[in-house]
Amino acid sequence: MERAPHNRWGIGQDARQKLVQSKNFPIFDGSQEWLLWLGCGLSFDAHGQLVAVAMKQILDAAGVSFGVLERETCCGVPARRAGNEYLYLQLAESLIEALKENEVKKILSCCPHCTTMLDKDYRRIPAYTELGVRVMHHTELIPELLHKLQFERSAKTVTYHDPCYLARHRGITQQPRQILSKIGVSVKEAGQHGRNTFCCGAGGTQLFIADDRSEPNKERINQRRLGQLGETKATTIVVACPYCPIMLRDAAGAAGQDSIAILDIAEMVAMRLSTNVAPTAWAR
Repeated sequence: MERAPHNRWGIGQDARQKLVQSKNFPIFDGSQEWLLWLGCGLSFDAHGQLVAVAMKQILDAAGVSFGVLERETCCGVPARRAGNEYLYLQLAESLIEALKENEVKKILSCCPHCTTMLDKDYRRIPAYTELGVRVMHHTELIPELLHKLQFERSAKTVTYHDPCYLARHRGITQQPRQILSKIGVSVKEAGQHGRNTFCCGAGGTQLFIADDRSEPNKERINQRRLGQLGETKATTIVVACPYCPIMLRDAAGAAGQDSIAILDIAEMVAMRLSTNVAPTAWAR
């Protein structure tokens, strides 16, 4: 991130620009109600980009005025969680200036990590507090939009994985389940769910640990969580964070269970919009 601070993977900005241009995301100019914050997860991860498209479909269908920044830099969450406070403050300063220049008043994020940073950590910075920005996670906004949307309901059973930063840190556990119920989806609960959820293993920059051979016989956190979710016998896992799917899909691959569908809740909603073309092949 020090070499390429625009994202945690160091992927070129052209990947995000292609997404924004090819899917016709409107550029935020200060006149729209919401800034849709893509963040690193929705800008550069392949599945995350599908979530971004699904969220755009939902907002368009509900008639919500929104836009994305022409260019984003990382909000700094991995830097701060890893203890690099200097890099975090550098990134925060740059982002706060961009929000001020664009007169952003409302931010919508599909990432609990970004949501926590922008709605908690950043508020300790006076320059940000002065902006008076309202921050919401998409599982908070979607329930407010459901009455504006029409769905093609179909019976389906899934298990829902509560992301740590959403359930434990923000206390959001019922809204995702209400959304799924509204679109005709039943939820089989894992043994640990809600505020007692079990981590996928990505938090605290653990997403980037590639070599843990010092403990060769120890089961990884993501593998334990996948096993818990698998006990529900549901063939679809619904998430609300761009990093949980990365960890759970890795665990599924290690277990030879690649057939398991792992979808963001925005994808589930977008798939059931009337006259909608599904944004992802994983749902088929």
